[in-house]
Amino acid sequence: MKVRRLWMAAVFGLAAAWLAAPLPAAAKGNDDEVFQQEAVRQINGFRASEKRGPVTLDPALNALASEWAAKLAHEGEMEHRSMGNMRTLLSSHGWSALNENLFMSSAPSASPSEVIAAWKESTGHRRNLLQGNITRIGIGTAAGKAGFFVVFNGAGG
Repeated sequence: MKVRRLWMAAVFGLAAAWLAAPLPAAAKGNDDEVFQQEAVRQINGFRASEKRGPVTLDPALNALASEWAAKLAHEGEMEHRSMGNMRTLLSSHGWSALNENLFMSSAPSASPSEVIAAWKESTGHRRNLLQGNITRIGIGTAAGKAGFFVVFNGAGG
């Protein structure tokens, strides 16, 4: 009987320790936040090298970018928001400027460095990263069957 109690105490003790142990970052669902923080750090470094002011992460823009990234991942296609959609977002949030960059990799993920480097090499994407009246940004990521999608939304005003 003593052996059985000790064995049960050991099993319950291990289970309690396992349940109390902190979850790894990915299990907590903050991978997107880690990606966002690193992306904004790199974007601000790039903007500083080009004599532009810094940008800050904006929760509303993060939500917009994340929703669009999820839509793209679900559909498996790259597609910018329509101009009508962009105008609606501008007026509903009171922004004077809004831009968007998209990234897709056929791999299941990509690093912020890979994404920012690709955008810096493209004239239009580069312009969006450096746009002077953009002061807030949002970054969203999502993985789907077609690959890994990243959306950047910048806003000002």
